[in-house]
Amino acid sequence: MNSAPSPTFFNTDSDSQEFTPSSQSGISCSSNATVIDLAQHDAEEKEEPVNSIPDHVVYKPPANSTDPVWELIHRLDTPSIYEAKTYTHICLLCVQTKTWQDSLCRAGNASNAKTHLVSIHKDHELAIQEQRRRLTRADRYMVQQITGHIARWLIHDGHAHNMVTTAAFHEMLVGITGNPNVTVPPTKMYNDILDNHFEKFTADAAEMFIEEFQELDETYINHQWRPVRLALLAHVKNDGHDSKEVGKLMNNQLKTRYGLDVNKMARFTISDTAPGARKISRQFDSTLQTDCAMHALNLCIGYGIGLKENVRNEYKKDPKSEAYVKTRTVVTKGGAFPEGGKVIRKLRALNNFFASSKSPERVARLKDVQKFHKLPQLAALVDIDVRVASTIKLFQRLIINFSAFQAFFLSANVAKDEKHVFNRITDAEWALVIQMEAIMQRVAELALVEAQSASMLSSTMYVLLRVASARMNSYKFSAYCLNGARDTGTNEKNFPRVQLTLPDLSELAQRCITRTLHQIAERLPQPSVPMGVALLLDPRTKSSAKQFLRIPDTAEAATDKILEDAKELMRVEHRVFFKGLHARDKENVHDAASASNSPPREANSGSDTEADLLYGEEVSQPSEEASADAMINSKADALLDQWFDLRVDWAEVAKRQYPAEDEYDTVLAKLSVRDKKRGVRVWNVEQVCNNIDVCSWFLEAGQKEFPSVAKLARVWLGRGCSTAFQERVFSTGSFVMSPPRTRTANERAQRQLILRHNRLELARMEESKRQICVHGTCMCVVFNDQLDTLDTLAHFQFRQRP
Repeated sequence: MNSAPSPTFFNTDSDSQEFTPSSQSGISCSSNATVIDLAQHDAEEKEEPVNSIPDHVVYKPPANSTDPVWELIHRLDTPSIYEAKTYTHICLLCVQTKTWQDSLCRAGNASNAKTHLVSIHKDHELAIQEQRRRLTRADRYMVQQITGHIARWLIHDGHAHNMVTTAAFHEMLVGITGNPNVTVPPTKMYNDILDNHFEKFTADAAEMFIEEFQELDETYINHQWRPVRLALLAHVKNDGHDSKEVGKLMNNQLKTRYGLDVNKMARFTISDTAPGARKISRQFDSTLQTDCAMHALNLCIGYGIGLKENVRNEYKKDPKSEAYVKTRTVVTKGGAFPEGGKVIRKLRALNNFFASSKSPERVARLKDVQKFHKLPQLAALVDIDVRVASTIKLFQRLIINFSAFQAFFLSANVAKDEKHVFNRITDAEWALVIQMEAIMQRVAELALVEAQSASMLSSTMYVLLRVASARMNSYKFSAYCLNGARDTGTNEKNFPRVQLTLPDLSELAQRCITRTLHQIAERLPQPSVPMGVALLLDPRTKSSAKQFLRIPDTAEAATDKILEDAKELMRVEHRVFFKGLHARDKENVHDAASASNSPPREANSGSDTEADLLYGEEVSQPSEEASADAMINSKADALLDQWFDLRVDWAEVAKRQYPAEDEYDTVLAKLSVRDKKRGVRVWNVEQVCNNIDVCSWFLEAGQKEFPSVAKLARVWLGRGCSTAFQERVFSTGSFVMSPPRTRTANERAQRQLILRHNRLELARMEESKRQICVHGTCMCVVFNDQLDTLDTLAHFQFRQRP
């Protein structure tokens, strides 16, 4: 049986004592007895309230509720019907002045409940806060609408504002914009300016592409070895997403604007894991296609921690009814893991309990607790379910704030139902969270940082992915210590960790490992010839390429076959680059071969009869072209063999890249590790990839000694690993996808979107057109009619044409 709670009053003076008999000093035993008698007398005089809620009406706050409004409006266990209407909630404030039937209401969500408070209980503190918040939001929208209406009004008139407005109107515009010299261009002037900027961009880009694909002096990464990314297309397509139609539209638009033929010039295709994106990428079957590493890693994490499951409907015969009943069966490899999803939902509720938009008072009180106990003052995260890898960051933040949460919820000022948000997370569940964080932390870092880096090279990404997957299957893990020492400077990077071995992990944590390993085996790129080419072209990884290309549980011959095929592909492509760079040498060889192989000057023959007697079989003359090509190819192969045998002293490279002595010493300590089997120190490939900028090495030394190899490296190392840049373009698609537009308005919005995301590259183009060239990941195309879908994203890299 539930009853309406009595109002609780809190004293705002923290130094005062509670007015209870036991806490008042100087009160004798007789005085205490007197107090008790008075309380009993009050109880005798107290009458049953007229408007009390009957005992048969059961009500309580909604389950897992964190918003303070649910302390005042409770959910009925059984909906009540009153005056032919069904009600699901009851307001405890209304009960104090009305009958319980008149206090019934419907509040499907917190916004509805707050609307009830604002309309009925305007003087309540929560109602005042909500009304203030709504007015602030309305003011922001009102300013935007007024600004938009003024701009449309003036543009529609066709003149600048200073030609048609009065002084008072100009003063209003100044007040709205904060600019005393504010001007609003007319429609024609604005469109002319936009057209001029866009035409200049397309002309510069087309000229740049002509130089890129027809000359050999610049390739995918510019001559300064700086990655360049360009968004080329943003198009509204409301008539369907048929993959063939989308591919045709892409070809036509690129040919019209930039003179590019995707079918002939695209080398690599990258798509996210959505089926629509893959279907579009298959329209360009001449390219090397891969999945976005960022999306693949998020899928591995999602399955590993139990946020995703593969289910199948099965029909089983019910022994009682003898009817077939449909049941959903989990078929995820590694077994079902509902415990992971359950604890994550609890952690998100705890995090959202302290979200600033929910209750600023709670946030302020938590900061006071952290400050008083000298704990790290880390606020709650803005939890976004879209990026699954952010869940691992949520784990880390809540583990570090565990001591602050304990102190906060032990306070007497926290309501009992609020304490349930923290107390319902058991010690076993906290231990599971710590172990899942230890297992997933490196994979999550790859998905959130490295996979979205604009300067990430394909070889580096391959190395980091293989190392992360190997550590997932290792015997030792580094985990946070829940009760570890904390101070005001503690954060996710320096919080102490302890070593856990595989037997120390719980059965649930080991199931997390098994599920993740199955997903890694299915979704992350497997050792292949293209991966081998990228590893062999990176001086940091070429000596260890065989180890990274080794396929688990397969014969050594399979790895050798991949490595040999990769070297053969490199030889074929390197010869093309080498010939392009040594075209003059080829001509000289051709002339020399022609002179040396020309037949001697013929003497005058006496007669045809004599000639018939003297002439024998035809002399086999060597092919001049074949001889020249053979000489060039032999030089190219010899240079490539020198590249394979090249050994780089990374300590010297680090000394040039880190001139500060302290920084150099720190980096140098990371670059090498002791090989316990051989008893020698070797280069740590992972740390070399993380700390040595191979682009700078190529710029300073590599391309001087191996110019043709450097050209080839720009193609393969510049191969993109994720569609992160593309999604940043897509995230601003509301400029194009907003309410219905005319065709002209669509074109204008598309141009604005492209110029907006290429603004940095446009500035560089202005400085020097010849210093800009295309990095492989430059074409980003968005075709959609809904902002919240990614089914038609496509990502390209260009094939270099020597």
